Amino acid sequence: MNKADTSKAAAGAAESESGSVSVTLLMARPLAKREGAIRTMLGKALGKCTLEGTLPGLPVMFGDQGATGTVIWGNHRIRFIEIMAPLPESHVNEMIQYTRAEKSTLAELRQHQSHVLCSYLGDAKDPVDRIQASFQLAAALEPLGLAGVIHVDAWQCFSASALQHLCDPKMTETMRTGLAQQIFCNLIPFHSPEGTWWASKGNHVFSIPDIALWDDGRIGFEPAKNIFLSLFKYLAGGATIQPGHTMELGGMQMQAGEVTEYREFLCGPGATLAIRPVGSGPVKGGGILILPLLFGLLMLGLIFAVPPFHTQEVVILASVGGVFVLIGLAPLILARLLR
Repeated sequence: MNKADTSKAAAGAAESESGSVSVTLLMARPLAKREGAIRTMLGKALGKCTLEGTLPGLPVMFGDQGATGTVIWGNHRIRFIEIMAPLPESHVNEMIQYTRAEKSTLAELRQHQSHVLCSYLGDAKDPVDRIQASFQLAAALEPLGLAGVIHVDAWQCFSASALQHLCDPKMTETMRTGLAQQIFCNLIPFHSPEGTWWASKGNHVFSIPDIALWDDGRIGFEPAKNIFLSLFKYLAGGATIQPGHTMELGGMQMQAGEVTEYREFLCGPGATLAIRPVGSGPVKGGGILILPLLFGLLMLGLIFAVPPFHTQEVVILASVGGVFVLIGLAPLILARLLR
């Protein structure tokens, strides 16, 4: 199994629970030992705010080991912990491969010097408010060397310049009309020999199940994206989908079920539904029918293993063996032709 490669992205952050928001700041210059500048920038961008320790009784720290504390403003509360080292290259590459940005911007993201883990702990009920608050904190630190932000929940990355647009108050109402799902959720392909799983990332932030859609070659990215948007709106509207339910999506009959394979790649922190076209599913046994294939090979092998045969017997064995070999390979051949 491979994601438009393979490994599961953690981006250095703890796995998020349903409804929570986690982001990781990529810093071109560490925040360590810059307390005065940090307080100034936070006050300028967020208005009246306070800094506390990560836990009651602990102080805010800005020493050589990195900046650590909790930022509080309005009904928002975000804990931050700086790690004085860049994220592993594999995590960064995994996150930015779907980022639409100039090559120079991507290079800056890869060359960050430290990363800051941020977890939203505030009281905002709307997921859009929680995400925007996390991005507002990041944008406040842009003058101090912010290179970009990884939205851990959705396996995506935003450059520092993109944050200004996302934090614009005018964007808020637009996001509430449905744009938020397109911006703050992601659709990741995981390829296998038999087809592709399209997996949503970030749905759990909106307290709805993530979706794993099986594509045996008949769907593709754009139709899959439209299916995900339809399911998101349906579920966000209060509807429920249970394993066994059937529905028509993208002009195809689909059935919901449980994720039974590749769970570490496909499942989100909350519930995850597997959606498959009716009558299809990942082909087991490497995409072949083992017994017919073995029987066919046995028939062909007899021609050489137990000579001599008359011409008529050879023809019969070759014909029977060839037919069973084709039957055994038929699922694999059809899957390739349908792609």
